[in-house]
Amino acid sequence: MKKVPFISAVKLARADDSHIVPTTLYYDGKKVYAGKEARERSPRPELLIEEFKIALGNTNPDAIDRRSLNTDKSFRRTPVGLAKDFFDETLRKIEGWLDVLTCH
Repeated sequence: MKKVPFISAVKLARADDSHIVPTTLYYDGKKVYAGKEARERSPRPELLIEEFKIALGNTNPDAIDRRSLNTDKSFRRTPVGLAKDFFDETLRKIEGWLDVLTCH
């Protein structure tokens, strides 16, 4: 029996028909889209939010951050809130993929 590294033995999840999820968000009002879907739904590239990872990295984890980033003219989120929206939306897609996988 040939040994393979654990990471190679685990089947990678798919979201938007890919194993790679761009860390991109797009808000249409309060509706959030993440990854490839965000890029497809955004009418203009400047409406995409891609730099929240940098702001999140600069956030003090021990402090409550009330500073928000503009997502558009009417909706604001903190870097932590943007990351939460990204992970929640990505998890929803992966759960859908798992449902399809387990039904077959």
